Amino acid sequence: KHDPQVLSVLPEINLLDARIAILLDRAQRGESTALLTRIEKAFDKLVEANDSGDEEATAAALAALGQTVRGTRTDREAWEEISEKIDQRDRLTKSENRRLRESAELVQMSIVLRLLGAVALSLRTHVADRAILQAVQDDLALLTGGAIDQLATAGGPA
Repeated sequence: KHDPQVLSVLPEINLLDARIAILLDRAQRGESTALLTRIEKAFDKLVEANDSGDEEATAAALAALGQTVRGTRTDREAWEEISEKIDQRDRLTKSENRRLRESAELVQMSIVLRLLGAVALSLRTHVADRAILQAVQDDLALLTGGAIDQLATAGGPA
């Protein structure tokens, strides 16, 4: 017998939730706004150095602006990873929901088979006419795809 929990993806979903929370915390610390402020300041310094005609200061300001702009890559990558993890979580959640639905259907089918097995056992006990008994058991076997025959040969419902 297989344990349906072995197929569960809940641990992976929980792990993704934790990763998403960490990424969101990092991204929401105001880093995006602070980064834009640093870019504006670096650009202002570049314009100021360029207006003053100081080539060395202009080159240094341009390098500082470039470094600051490159810092946006980390912020953008964090948000891309957040989006990716949310998509991954969505797929896993759908998979887990499908697994739970299928598991519930299997449990319901098990109950139905046990009930039909009990009916078959009752019929064998109380119906003396073997032809009628066989006809009813054949009908039950057709309804259950032969599963009722397995129950009948095992001596009744499990």
